[in-house]
Amino acid sequence: MVEDDPYGLLAFDGCPPLPVAAHLDGLRGAHRSRAAAFTAAVDAELDTAVTRSTPTGGMFCWPEFPGGTDTDAPLARALDHGVAFVAGGAFAVDVSRASAARCCFVSYPEPVLRDAVRRLAAAAT
Repeated sequence: MVEDDPYGLLAFDGCPPLPVAAHLDGLRGAHRSRAAAFTAAVDAELDTAVTRSTPTGGMFCWPEFPGGTDTDAPLARALDHGVAFVAGGAFAVDVSRASAARCCFVSYPEPVLRDAVRRLAAAAT
């Protein structure tokens, strides 16, 4: 069994040992809560200014700006507001992700995520 491990270091034959399993369960709960806080903040603060993915796992949410907006320009404004994301164009070989922003929600607690989305909304307007 291999858990969600980006470095491929946690390989187990069968179930992981109890301390690891409990730790992973705690991480999953924290990530689920942070994803919910981030997406709720995006919905509240950015409303119709973006569409977004709904994370069902992983570490990222993908807000997408309408009208083919290149996210390089909002990124520069976001940095001026003390928040950052990775412009979607870095993740595609064509322009299909250029209007998206990859936002990590697992690194910070819910209040920080809500503040980050407020800053992102201020930068987007």
